Amino acid sequence: MKPIRSWIVLIFVLMNGWSLQGQNEEQTDETNSNRKKIGIGISFGTNTHRFGDDDDYGYFKTGAIMGIYVPINFGDRWRIEPEVSYNNMSGKISRSDDDYYYKSNSTVKISRYGVGILRRKKRDHTETYFGARLGKVFIEDKTRFTYSAPGYEDGDTDKRHKSDLYFGPVAGGEYYFSPYFSFGGEAQLIYTKVGRMYGDEYEDDPDEDISYNVHAWDTRAHLFVRWYF
Repeated sequence: MKPIRSWIVLIFVLMNGWSLQGQNEEQTDETNSNRKKIGIGISFGTNTHRFGDDDDYGYFKTGAIMGIYVPINFGDRWRIEPEVSYNNMSGKISRSDDDYYYKSNSTVKISRYGVGILRRKKRDHTETYFGARLGKVFIEDKTRFTYSAPGYEDGDTDKRHKSDLYFGPVAGGEYYFSPYFSFGGEAQLIYTKVGRMYGDEYEDDPDEDISYNVHAWDTRAHLFVRWYF
């Protein structure tokens, strides 16, 4: 939890500094005063997932992802933005020679639920923001495989699932074509507490003899389209 506490302290200090700076700024553009308080948005990005059960039959695949956001503005400076996304990725592996044959079909379903806490700064028709996003990701992995060798043939379906916690700072901006529509982008630095995988080929540890502590950092970039009411 130390990395998460460090990011919380850093974001809190930056937000307070920006708040003090913005106390002396005045809003002079009419578009700013007409901006709406709530809306709906769509983000476009990419996600990479590993397919295959081991090093011999494993590979990585990158696919497009889309998320749905609900920006809720509080005054001129703050935004709370719940988010939800569902993505489905599939991959196939086929390998054979004179003695054996292996084939697998994998499907990965990824559901993501979270919220963003953002500090906004408006200027003319543009708006920049920074803050943090946090939430939980649920991953379900299903693989159907067949294997044959001289005198042997096998096939089965494996199902696995896990959930991850994520948190990290974000920064972005958007351009308002009108008080009702904006287009923008966002950069993210995400810390993920990776959950343990459970499923057909995994056994729970009732005695808790296994120590499991896996985490990851990654950078992400998204494009946003938002409509306001």
